[in-house]
Amino acid sequence: MPKKRRRATALVIQDDQYLLVRDKGKKEFSLPGRGLNKGEAVLTAACRELSEELGLKAYKAERRSDLDFEGGVNAYKVVRVHAGGKPKRNDGELAAFRWWNGKDKLPLFKNVTAIISRYEKSAGG
Repeated sequence: MPKKRRRATALVIQDDQYLLVRDKGKKEFSLPGRGLNKGEAVLTAACRELSEELGLKAYKAERRSDLDFEGGVNAYKVVRVHAGGKPKRNDGELAAFRWWNGKDKLPLFKNVTAIISRYEKSAGG
């Protein structure tokens, strides 16, 4: 079985809403993040991707391995990120972004539902 791609996943919450992104060519929303570069730490990758995709600056980041999700192809490594600034979509990276209250009907990837559900059930959620 091929090795799963390690993916840094940023969980950004503001005013009880989750930051979601939609990649070009996709209809489902996901949490911000991408694959790790060779030798890159999960915390570093999650913060880098937030900056590249949305222009946000992380001022606090906490690795949350209790929220990790194993997908069919990717292993999602979760980082709870507190970020400053207003998100601005990088047209080269994303089709859209939005804040989500966790209730409205949206097309979501399975990992998003699983990670947010775990977060909400955790002591930190």
